[in-house]
Amino acid sequence: MTAITDRLRAKSQTEPQTAAQIRLRVVHLGVWTTTKLAFLIGVIVGIITIVVVYLLWQTLHGSGIFDQIDALLASDQIGSGKTNVASILTLGRAMQVAVVLAVLDVVVISVVGAVAAICYNVATKLVGGLFFGFSPR
Repeated sequence: MTAITDRLRAKSQTEPQTAAQIRLRVVHLGVWTTTKLAFLIGVIVGIITIVVVYLLWQTLHGSGIFDQIDALLASDQIGSGKTNVASILTLGRAMQVAVVLAVLDVVVISVVGAVAAICYNVATKLVGGLFFGFSPR
C-alpha cells in the first residue's frame, strides 16, 4: 500500500498539473422547460401572495385598524357614518381577491417565462449566446 502511495506521490511531484479553464456557451433555452420552471415560480409567488394577504388581514383586524377607520368615517367631518369598513373588508373577500391575484400571477409569470425564452433564443441566433468561464481556482 505504501509503495503505490509513494509512486503516486512521486509521479504527481514530477509532472506539473495544468488547470484547464472551461468555457461554456448557452445558445438555446427550451421553451417548454422554461415555461414549466416559470409556472412553478408562479405557483410559489401565488402561495406567497395568499399567505401575505392572510397575515396582513389578520394583523390589521387584530390591531383594530378597521374599527378606527369606521370611527373616522362616522365622524361628521368625513363621511355620512353609514359605511362599515369591517363588513366590507372581511377575511373571505380578502382571500377571494388574493386567490384571483394568485391565479393571475401564475398565468402571467408562465407566459412571461415562455416569451423570455423565445426572445433569448432569437437573440442568441443574432449574437451568439452567453459565455460562462469556469476555472479550478
